[in-house]
Amino acid sequence: MSRRLTSALLLFITLFGSFDASGSTPRASSDEDPDDLLTEPPWTDKRIAEEILRKYRFPTSNTNISVAVSVTVEKIDSQIDDLCHLQLLIKQKWMEPQLAYRNWRDSINPIKIRNVNYIWNPQLTVDDVQDSRMVGKDDVNLYSNGIVEYIYRKKVDIPADHEMWRFPFDKRNCSLKFGNDDLRASWSYLSTAKVADHESPWKVMDSREVGRRLEVNLRRSIPTWLWTLYVPTTVLVFCSWIPLWLTSESQTSRSLLTATTFFATLFVVLANLREIPRTSYLKAMDLWCIIVIVFPLLSLIHSAAVSSAAYKRRWQQILKSDEHEEKSRWINEAPYYAQLPATRTRNCARLLDYVFRVVYPMAFCGVACFYMLHFVIP
Repeated sequence: MSRRLTSALLLFITLFGSFDASGSTPRASSDEDPDDLLTEPPWTDKRIAEEILRKYRFPTSNTNISVAVSVTVEKIDSQIDDLCHLQLLIKQKWMEPQLAYRNWRDSINPIKIRNVNYIWNPQLTVDDVQDSRMVGKDDVNLYSNGIVEYIYRKKVDIPADHEMWRFPFDKRNCSLKFGNDDLRASWSYLSTAKVADHESPWKVMDSREVGRRLEVNLRRSIPTWLWTLYVPTTVLVFCSWIPLWLTSESQTSRSLLTATTFFATLFVVLANLREIPRTSYLKAMDLWCIIVIVFPLLSLIHSAAVSSAAYKRRWQQILKSDEHEEKSRWINEAPYYAQLPATRTRNCARLLDYVFRVVYPMAFCGVACFYMLHFVIP
């Protein structure tokens, strides 16, 4: 009997203890702070973003949101036209208190949102743009205090004030005026505007920001044109002077050298011709191509004229050989006439060489100096 009583008592104590333990759990959980639940591992960036966007409501039309806009010109493309082709890196920042999540996690790193269309954005625009397109993937960073950072890249083609007649020594003035279609965005100037260092066919002379406008003054980078057109053709023109210092009897050498320099110059000009923009008027490069072709052509014509004169003179000497022999015998029979000075025939080929040795280099140097003063130095 006592053994049964003891067993019943132990069973009662066990049941009472389990009931008390099970009942204490909900009381402990009910005392926890709801914000502490968001610090548990299941609350990842994705879950936080989903929770924020689920409760998010777009601002009303009478809301005024301050926006900070930063613009960086990352790249300047080269196209054979009269437009400025720019790649812009645009950063916009604004604050929306309903997107804040201060006590939801400990990390200070922002949360990334996959698509900017899920929230309100200022819709930045560029005035007078010919073409505009997004480049790459945009980034939307959401900070814990409600600050939104929207970063994206855009390529724009805008009209430019340019001097195409001075190509490739031309300059361009690219003016970017920004605005926005949404009246809820409030901003009056660019917080940051700059041009990044990069390799480009254009050299940035200066840039300035005035309110919502960014002006960039560009000058075409000419090292490529120097090494592919100007330097080779100048060297070839100098090479065309060499036949002037050869004797008129070296007809084969003169003709071969002048023909080689002329056709080499023509080949260099034609190779660069497809890179020159087409216009209805002469440009600086068109004029230079004409100059460097004309001077070797003159050298080729001069060489042909000298060779022709030397060839004609040689045949005249052959035809008059009999006359010279008779004259020599007559002089030997009359020693008095041998003391008289012999008449010297005028050598036309040698005279042409003397004239071209002076006129040809001076003419080219004068034309080159005028070209530099008119197109390069300004």
